[in-house]
Amino acid sequence: AVGPGAAVAVERLTSPGPMLEDPPLPADWATAVDPHTGATYYYSAELQRSSWVRPAPRPATTPAELRAAAVHAAAARSHERHARADARES
Repeated sequence: AVGPGAAVAVERLTSPGPMLEDPPLPADWATAVDPHTGATYYYSAELQRSSWVRPAPRPATTPAELRAAAVHAAAARSHERHARADARES
């Protein structure tokens, strides 16, 4: 038998939660989609390199960039904490 809380539990397990924006790509990198697989990849024309792994953003240097990086990191930690708490509750 399935209780009335089952739909809530399923929603918690399947809901992705708040979407966090990816940090910006380094200035010389761009995204592209592989026409055969539909997968996103990254490339730098300047470096003549491509990668399936998103390149790390360049380190923040201005006060605004440092604040944005701190906010993004805090949001990611909060999302992970909530996901762990939801997993424990189910």
